[in-house]
Amino acid sequence: ILSIRIAENLIQDCYFEEYLKQGHKQDGIDIISVNKKDGNSVTIQCKSVKQLSGSDLKEIIREFLEGKFSKNCSQFILTTTADLQNPETQKAIQLHKKNLFDNYHVAFECWDIKFIELQLQNYWNLVVYYFNKEEADQFCYTQLKHSVFGNIKSVENFIPRKITLISNNTTSGNIIRHFT
Repeated sequence: ILSIRIAENLIQDCYFEEYLKQGHKQDGIDIISVNKKDGNSVTIQCKSVKQLSGSDLKEIIREFLEGKFSKNCSQFILTTTADLQNPETQKAIQLHKKNLFDNYHVAFECWDIKFIELQLQNYWNLVVYYFNKEEADQFCYTQLKHSVFGNIKSVENFIPRKITLISNNTTSGNIIRHFT
């Protein structure tokens, strides 16, 4: 899901994954991560629609709050293909942001089509992957083009992974001792 890739680029210390599939009770979320700094959940609800009304937003928030993740969540994000840049919708969003933070200590964000497009301009590789190279070349900011990059081949049976820095008070000598 494109929203996962954008979230991983924008929110540090999180590794996002889909929460169940359509057709299952998802408790008002589609994507989840645990923030490694505070242990709370960061949740995302994805809506692929042309428009969202104030009552649609209210229903999305209600479903989230009634779900099991709202109690241990520090951030709830709505991603949507709708354009939310109109006065009525923005007023509703601001009210929901205040209510969620004041009453539940949850930061609420809305990533609409305008926000997503703005973010994607910085990620040529994502646009190539989810759309195509021609779209990326036209849509994204100018990228570094070097002939050596054309020679890079994909690795067969590659297992995607994420490297996380683990810091503690050990010295390099102690680390070596653990591996010998």
